[in-house]
Amino acid sequence: MSAAQTQPPDNDVRRARDGDEPALERLLTRHIDRVRRQISRQIGPQYQSLLSADDVTQQTGIDAFLQVKSLRADDEEGFAAWLERLARNNLIDAIRRLDADKRPPLDRRLAPAGTETTHSLVDAIFGVESQTPSRVLASREMQQRLEAAVGRLPPDYQQAIRLLDLQGRSAVEVAEIMGRSAGAVHMIRARAHALLRRIFLGNSEDSAFGA
Repeated sequence: MSAAQTQPPDNDVRRARDGDEPALERLLTRHIDRVRRQISRQIGPQYQSLLSADDVTQQTGIDAFLQVKSLRADDEEGFAAWLERLARNNLIDAIRRLDADKRPPLDRRLAPAGTETTHSLVDAIFGVESQTPSRVLASREMQQRLEAAVGRLPPDYQQAIRLLDLQGRSAVEVAEIMGRSAGAVHMIRARAHALLRRIFLGNSEDSAFGA
């Protein structure tokens, strides 16, 4: 039996938190099916054509790799609870956006690339009411910073941001382009916004997702 196979489960939690990807893979193998079953029971029939438990668990697995350095648990029970929270947040984000898609603004139009789409994306990331960089930086500097930040995201996150936020395409269009469900696209976008927020705020952990 290999040394990896004899590691106590709680060692895997500490090793995963320290950046050991095989340890994290073992943890996901042990817990992801339970997460999938829980999420499957929470998706209402009105969303099942737009979102599946597999969508949520796939994104949750990605999130686990991107956010494992923020894990505070020291044991398997804590890891499982953390993974379930990630999955639940993904489901909430997806359903919230799917509901919003049913009520598009009457004057929804594609905005031209440039300053307006740049500021709209930054407002989406930080909130319209906040004192965002779009209120402070010159337009050219903002566009340069935003492009650099988007370029640091994982490829799927970049694609979702460019198509949804910068080109103004609908989630249905983007889902078809990306070969994903509309719900999965919304989850990707929500995570991309969160990671962009961390980049703009200069969070030292941003290197964990592709710096």
